[in-house]
Amino acid sequence: MVNQTKEVSARLRISSDTLYSNDILSILGCQSDKIIEKGQKLESRGPIARYADETTCFFDSGLPEDSLFEEHLEKISAFVDNYYVELKQLTDNCQITLYISFATYNQQGSLVIAYNMVQKFFDLKIDIFINFFSIED
Repeated sequence: MVNQTKEVSARLRISSDTLYSNDILSILGCQSDKIIEKGQKLESRGPIARYADETTCFFDSGLPEDSLFEEHLEKISAFVDNYYVELKQLTDNCQITLYISFATYNQQGSLVIAYNMVQKFFDLKIDIFINFFSIED
C-alpha cells in the first residue's frame, strides 16, 4: 500500500565502541546494509574532519519511503524475531537503536506502535528514536 502524504523510513542501528563490524556480523550471521567502522572518517558539513568513535552496522527496512509506517515496522520486527537470540547476545557490548523518520507534507500525521512490538524491543534493550518533521513542497 502506498502513502501519498507521508515519507517513512525505519532502520536498526547496532553500535559498539568495543566490537568491530566483523564481530557484530559474525554473531548475527548476516550482512548489514551499511557499516561505519570505529576510526573511519565521517562525512562533514564543516571544515573540521570528524571520525567515528564507534562501529555501527545499519539494517534498513528495505521498503520505499512511501510505504506505510506499519509496513516498515513489520520488516524491522521480523528481523528482530529472526535474530532475537543473536541480538540478545550483543546487548552487553552494543547499543541497539530503532530509528524511525516520519515526515508529512501536510504537517499532520500519527503513528502507533503496538504494545507487543514495543515489549519485544524493550526486552532486547532496543531504544526507539522517532524523528518527526514536515516536508515543504
